[in-house]
Amino acid sequence: KSGKKFIDLGADFRLDAREDYKKWYGSDYKYPELHDASIYGIPELFRNDIKGKSIVGNPGCYPTSVALGLAPALRQGMIQPQGIVIDSKSGVTGAGRKPTQNTHFPECNEAFSAYKVAAHRHTPEIEQTLTKMAGERATVTFVPHLLPVNRGILSTMYAKLKEGVTGEEIRRLYEDTYS
Repeated sequence: KSGKKFIDLGADFRLDAREDYKKWYGSDYKYPELHDASIYGIPELFRNDIKGKSIVGNPGCYPTSVALGLAPALRQGMIQPQGIVIDSKSGVTGAGRKPTQNTHFPECNEAFSAYKVAAHRHTPEIEQTLTKMAGERATVTFVPHLLPVNRGILSTMYAKLKEGVTGEEIRRLYEDTYS
């Protein structure tokens, strides 16, 4: 009502489906009455949608890396949106602010491991975003890993090309999009 825009850095406005939020975050929306005024906000992908909303839900780190990586091929219909495999790695700061046994330096130094396999709360955010870009239901297998570095993120995605699409066409698409 004030005419101001708010960017929420938490997860409160990331998921459209209230049921998904309850399932993955273990609670209800904190401000359900504000969800109609909110939008999921990756400006590189949803700039026009963001313009008309007063609350922008800032995306998670893994979902951002995945969405930006797959957007060109999904939007052009060049890959199958079902069965995408996502292998993501982040530094220990990506695991949150609260110290844990796994993020304690002596425990994570010179080692790395997968965590929350098939149970990471960014999974529905990733699927929701990829579904919007593909125009049809997207499904993923998301495997995050914790690396013994302070920060950084690397996501490698594997998807099947649609019939008739060549690797050369994909390469050109990404060069045109991101160069």
